[in-house]
Amino acid sequence: MTHQHRGKTELAGDVVALRKQVADLKEEATARRRVEDALRGTAEELRAHLDGVPVPLARLAANGDPLLANPALARRLGYAAAREVLGLGAVLGLFVDRTERERVLCRLRAVEGETEVETVLRRKDGAPMAARLLGRRTADAAHGEWFDVAVVG
Repeated sequence: MTHQHRGKTELAGDVVALRKQVADLKEEATARRRVEDALRGTAEELRAHLDGVPVPLARLAANGDPLLANPALARRLGYAAAREVLGLGAVLGLFVDRTERERVLCRLRAVEGETEVETVLRRKDGAPMAARLLGRRTADAAHGEWFDVAVVG
């Protein structure tokens, strides 16, 4: 029997199979939407928590550019908002100069776990600001290397 002359029973079986596939796809889409909503909620809660912490916090890229910053860091460095730290801070640099940035990043890379390091940061107005950082290096295959730091002094 050719494909064009299939029986009604076979065609009915195909329709049932297709309906099952559509139902499975709808179920998978609903489950995915629930997971995405939960992740979005978790990310929003984490952001709200980070924004509410009174300690200046930042996540730095492997090159020292800010990836995340909280409002406490923005205030400490003279910025109006954390997003300004991410924009201008990436251009101007958070450290007083490149040599200081490299020294701090090398120190964070050299120590397993958390370490404290004295440094000089750059305020928005360009003025140097002595600071003590508590930081930790993290790396994984998916995201590469980054540093989480808190200004503790």
